Amino acid sequence: MQGKADPLVPFKQAERLDEVLKKNGVPHTLVLVEGMVHGVNQSKPAELKAVADAVAWLKAQLGG
Repeated sequence: MQGKADPLVPFKQAERLDEVLKKNGVPHTLVLVEGMVHGVNQSKPAELKAVADAVAWLKAQLGG
């Protein structure tokens, strides 16, 4: 999960990581959240959904 408006970590870095992980067959999902900065704004539904999706993905990967 990466905010497209993150002033600290450019989302292009997440896209590069995504490419490398794909190339190496590493299970992952890249989610770019429009307007999200470096942190989660709990008043924005799209950001809350991205967090919930990330937690669900982690649980599925970790068997919990």
